[in-house]
Amino acid sequence: MVPGNRTVIHPVTRTPCGSAGGTSATAYARHVVDELLSRCVVAYVGTAGRFDRQSPEERVVEHAGADGFELLPTVKEIVEAVYDADPPLYNFRAVSGMGDAVKQFLCERCPELSPEAVDAIANNFAFDYK
Repeated sequence: MVPGNRTVIHPVTRTPCGSAGGTSATAYARHVVDELLSRCVVAYVGTAGRFDRQSPEERVVEHAGADGFELLPTVKEIVEAVYDADPPLYNFRAVSGMGDAVKQFLCERCPELSPEAVDAIANNFAFDYK
């Protein structure tokens, strides 16, 4: 990644959202990922079920420095959108269904997130509602 540049082009790492079982004949040839935003999302969400003495905001700022202050509103907006989705993303019998719904939701609305950031939010959401 070039200093001062937050985005990087990645080769195919995930298939388009909405595809049955997470597979599809067509895949993203390339997608732009905002690496710093994605790392801030992972820092904000933390590890599901693990207590951390730092607040989510402190983890983001510790991880990203001054840029963390700038990105916090965006990070919070992304996470809150998942919890406020209509219809709710927790209406599934299986935890895996919740996770898949969150991944689809984020992939459609936040394509700039890395797969790790999407997984972190999906895991945290499923943990909260299991």
